[in-house]
Amino acid sequence: MRSVFYIIVKNFKIFTIILLFFLNNVLLGNNIIDSLENNYEKFKRSINMSSKFVELDEISSRKKRYFSANRQNKWKFPIPYIVDKTLDFFYIQTALSFITMETCITFTARELEIKRRPGIIFVSGHSYKNFIEKKNDKKSQIIKVSLDKYDIGNLQRKILYTLGLEFEHCHPDRDHYLKIVYQNIITWKTNLFNIIPEIKNNAYKVPYDYGSIMHVGKFFSSANNLETIVPKKIPYSNTLGQNEDLSYLDLKKLNLYYCSKICKKKFPCFNGGYQNPKKCNTCICVRGFFGRHCEYIPQIDRVCGKVKFYASNIPNKIKSNGIKNCFYHILSKIGKKIQITIELVSIPSFTNEFCRAQNSLEIKYLFDKTTTGARFCGYVKSLTFISKSDYVIVYYKSKSRESLFRLSYQEI
Repeated sequence: MRSVFYIIVKNFKIFTIILLFFLNNVLLGNNIIDSLENNYEKFKRSINMSSKFVELDEISSRKKRYFSANRQNKWKFPIPYIVDKTLDFFYIQTALSFITMETCITFTARELEIKRRPGIIFVSGHSYKNFIEKKNDKKSQIIKVSLDKYDIGNLQRKILYTLGLEFEHCHPDRDHYLKIVYQNIITWKTNLFNIIPEIKNNAYKVPYDYGSIMHVGKFFSSANNLETIVPKKIPYSNTLGQNEDLSYLDLKKLNLYYCSKICKKKFPCFNGGYQNPKKCNTCICVRGFFGRHCEYIPQIDRVCGKVKFYASNIPNKIKSNGIKNCFYHILSKIGKKIQITIELVSIPSFTNEFCRAQNSLEIKYLFDKTTTGARFCGYVKSLTFISKSDYVIVYYKSKSRESLFRLSYQEI
């Protein structure tokens, strides 16, 4: 079994999270922050405002879709947990720390058995049945952890499922967004694709999220190495299946379900933000928005340059390269749309299944900017699509000096 210490040294992000977890601090690393104070401009329009040009099916599904917890009762904090002696305790704690730092959810380690009372027991093993067994809220839940390899993302999926989140591809509205190719699925695993019933008790309205850590990949349970899940929105082909980070909506769901009553006084948040349960007079914002209410976007950044653009009927370009972490806002007139053409993307890809959030070009062209954008990596050329509203956000994040992208945008 590989040393967890080796993994943490290899993955600086995990090392940083663990260090902050013990210091009880929050990292605000972003090359935008230094220049915000002088460059803020109040963003007048909220992405929650309706537009008559949004696709009808998108509006309909946004209004009707609910996040429903798969537990009848919420966990009480701190949630006790036990780690089997065959597993590395520090590895388990690493996965839990990501959730603890971004939500009000807390965990406490135990040494004694907790089988007959609520809690989580981590044991060695692997079984897909973890994800279809009905949960008994009065007993402990068992999470089986593979000894073959350390996979923080997969472990977090199991923890989130135990906390109440369902798999994205099983939600009632999934057929609006996915095509399930049943002939490619292993026969005895077809039940993993069953749609869950929509329960509006303890439910919160959220959009579908291709980039959720709870979204399985294109080849999930494939019997022949062919795709079992195909996104109906083509630009999202390499977005689903990521297992590196909890998405913005993953965290928002957890906070809405478990933390919404912590703050006694409600605090207004704009542009898809939500009240911070750890600091009630602030909001947690969609990346690219700032301010206590998520009401500001900057005009310029000292590393990324100009970050706010206005589309016209004449094509304009945005390009960047190298190791950067940048976002760009593209706006058009109210009621208009924006045509995006990816002229070139060349970003190293380490898997053919999905693009990593840490090494990709991400474009949020759908109406709701809280959901993960379409991600592009590897080599992409001459791809054109049209936004669903008058507003697009582009993220470029890469850890490679060889990475580059170039796109054009135009109001239509």
